[in-house]
Amino acid sequence: MNPAVYKLETFEKVAELENSGNWQEMLTFCEDWAKEEPQNLFAWQGIGNALRKLGKASEAIPMFRKGIEVAPPHPRVLMGEITISSAPLWYCLGQTFIELGDRNKAIEALLEGTKVDPENPEVADIWNELGIVYGNMPPRDLKSAFEAIRKAVSVNPRNTNSLNNLGKMYANGLGVSKDYKEAVKWFRLAAEQGYADAQFNLGASYNDGQGVHQDSKEAIRWFRLAADQGFADAQFNLGAMFTNGQGVPQDFKEAIKWLRLAADRGFAKAQNLLGVAYRRGQGVPQNDQEAIKWLRLAAEQGLVFAQNYLGVLYSNGQGIPQDFKEAIKWYRMGAEQGNALSQRGLGEMYSRGQGVPQDLILAHMWLNIAASTDSKAMQARDALEKIMTANQIAQAHELAVNVSQTISKNVGGSDRL
Repeated sequence: MNPAVYKLETFEKVAELENSGNWQEMLTFCEDWAKEEPQNLFAWQGIGNALRKLGKASEAIPMFRKGIEVAPPHPRVLMGEITISSAPLWYCLGQTFIELGDRNKAIEALLEGTKVDPENPEVADIWNELGIVYGNMPPRDLKSAFEAIRKAVSVNPRNTNSLNNLGKMYANGLGVSKDYKEAVKWFRLAAEQGYADAQFNLGASYNDGQGVHQDSKEAIRWFRLAADQGFADAQFNLGAMFTNGQGVPQDFKEAIKWLRLAADRGFAKAQNLLGVAYRRGQGVPQNDQEAIKWLRLAAEQGLVFAQNYLGVLYSNGQGIPQDFKEAIKWYRMGAEQGNALSQRGLGEMYSRGQGVPQDLILAHMWLNIAASTDSKAMQARDALEKIMTANQIAQAHELAVNVSQTISKNVGGSDRL
């Protein structure tokens, strides 16, 4: 059996194929490499990674296991910089099980990876991934998630991903008591190393005054650093702040610049605000066709603000031909996500029989659900009750309780890592 040779040009070729995203060619190259050097763990790792990218995660598992099998019993350094170790293969195996939704096997593989070379700073990535599995995959174990992320930081105090994740855990009270000042401490350590996600989170802390004194100018500074790296959340926030003149003079053209960058990346909130800008002619020539295009892109991603706005435009025939059925479609999407304005719009259309058969019970139900946060919905509900029977009102109340519970289960804040 041919021993592993570890030629630099072979590593460079695999890196070139990986960077270009040519996964099929990478798979063929690494398969030939493994035939020539079956004891080379990197060849098996390359096969596994290519298979994952080609959507064949199950087929990648035995490839990673083969690499683990041929790995040296103790880590050693090659060419002064490449560590030959099974740890990266355990990491890849764990990620593959995550893709397949197998939490227990993912945890098992990642824990094995942490044991191979426990003092190596690169092991921080494995601990960080383990924390994400504990924190995000049900049944969630936030305490173990926090401990794993803390371990990642202790192994490598400069690991920006784990520093940022530790900040998120403090900011959201995940596995630890909520502490905004502590969150800012960890965000800053990662942000000062140029990590865009942390720069955005630090900017958000200044913008919201959480853990630091509220400072819109400092928020702008950190958002801009993240935005310049292509971080869509920060690009959107800059666009919104220039639109509103928050921390900067109001500048619609500058707002459009940042919103378009984020919108082109598929960021729904930016697509929505860009659609609103086209509708109002702010920073761009007024153009209803462009407005509808961007609003629809945002709405199709589930953004309730865009869904509700489309409902309003279609129901009133503003900028587009009036279409009650299309209005009902978008109002319903927003209503089922808990948006009170959409719930009111849907209720009013049921009360008038626009786009749907008139149904006072369903109209009352939606208006009643919205009424807890929308005074106009409350007024419309109370007015509707004057033409309803007591039995109809009782039915509507019962439906409202059931539907509200369903919405509450399906809609919640994001507290994932």
